[in-house]
Amino acid sequence: MSDDIRKVVLQDLEENIDLKYKAFTKKLSKGVPLLGVRNPIVRSLAQKYLKTYSKDELLYKLPQDPSYEELLIRGVVIAKLKVDIKERLELIKDFLTYLNGWAICDCFCASLKDCKKHPQEYYEFINPLFTDKAHPFYVRFALVMSLDYFCSDDYVDSLVNFIEEIDTTHYYVHMGVAWLMATLYCKCKDKFTPYLHTIKLDSKTYNKGLTKIRESLIPTKEEKAYIKTLKRQD
Repeated sequence: MSDDIRKVVLQDLEENIDLKYKAFTKKLSKGVPLLGVRNPIVRSLAQKYLKTYSKDELLYKLPQDPSYEELLIRGVVIAKLKVDIKERLELIKDFLTYLNGWAICDCFCASLKDCKKHPQEYYEFINPLFTDKAHPFYVRFALVMSLDYFCSDDYVDSLVNFIEEIDTTHYYVHMGVAWLMATLYCKCKDKFTPYLHTIKLDSKTYNKGLTKIRESLIPTKEEKAYIKTLKRQD
């Protein structure tokens, strides 16, 4: 039965391939298998399957190297299934092993709206991921979940502690930390600004974070000018 469902999924995806879009996205996600189906269409297909198939059918065994689009369907399914928080987190844990690029990671995080209902459970779930040096996209997942759902005064102190322990040598971890810094500044300016003087972070990532703050439309010209003075020279 699972093979039959996957055949339906692949056929639906193949019918919606946009070759121009595929050529464009391949430049952004090198090394990730892509069919070239636009995200809104993929999400729409996932919603259709949720109305058509059972949970067991939807959670068919994925191949070893699935396409981005098939992964996105699975991510939406995991986010939207009517299950309790314990089961959803187990499904997320299993799905993390398939994260192979920034796009699927970030889109999956954006789908997990359930986090707003269960912030404590999700935060406890992502905490160990911040320092998982063996899996950079686990770290990226924790960072993006944080900037999507946990950029509030209640979490600033602990997020800074996690940031200081992260290995930022992987490019998408480096960028994730920079974006989290910018989001913390924009959403929690009063509490986060003092950390700009004390945070223990490599200069490359720290300076990228400052750049992301200055690229935002939220800070004033005066604030951006001040942020520029904090750039490290070493």
